[in-house]
Amino acid sequence: MICLADNDIIYKLAACDLLDNALAALSLARTDVYVLPTAKYKFRITQRSSAQGERRYGAEVFVRIRDFLASVRELNVPGLPEELQLLAGVDGIDPGEAVLFAGYPLKAGHYVPQWFQAPEAAAASDGHAGRF
Repeated sequence: MICLADNDIIYKLAACDLLDNALAALSLARTDVYVLPTAKYKFRITQRSSAQGERRYGAEVFVRIRDFLASVRELNVPGLPEELQLLAGVDGIDPGEAVLFAGYPLKAGHYVPQWFQAPEAAAASDGHAGRF
């Protein structure tokens, strides 16, 4: 199984110190998580900008995010332009989520955020994540 994690969820879980708890609840390891290759820049996880990241997110949260990003996988397969265009027209999906969704071929056993599910699948789920 895999988990596609966008920047918003990384930040929110790190801020509440719930990154590992969330993965445990889904029976996932950090190596099952894919993030955008731009996440390290968003959170200022570079030698040149780490001081900015610490100031912006706070030292503890910054360390959690930095350690998390160091132990997960980067999604390095860009989505097809037509898929990204299609997803851009869906309410509630931001550009980062669209790139994650379009850039990874989903298979049985993959977790996907609730908003990516078809209405009939969403109605049958627990409201937290969908499982293909």
